[in-house]
Amino acid sequence: MNININHIAGDKKGYFTATGNSVEVGRITYVMAGDTKLVIEHTEVNPTHEGNGIGKKLVLAVVDYAMAHDLKILPVCPFAKALFEKMPELSPVLF
Repeated sequence: MNININHIAGDKKGYFTATGNSVEVGRITYVMAGDTKLVIEHTEVNPTHEGNGIGKKLVLAVVDYAMAHDLKILPVCPFAKALFEKMPELSPVLF
């Protein structure tokens, strides 16, 4: 399945969605803490699509966004936090 990642940004909150075959299969939500810190709150993947790397794609989309906008990330979501621990190459964007 081809997965598309889309970003929906609000004033201080936002989320990225993962869609496959025009159906949302995952979502990661964040809130801004000040002007330079992005807090990942929650990552969710549809149970029928777990184990396909969708959660990782969502976290990496947030990392790309943070790097492009000179933001630091604080992962309070257990999934995102675990992924940052498994991927030390992402540490430059950590708060």
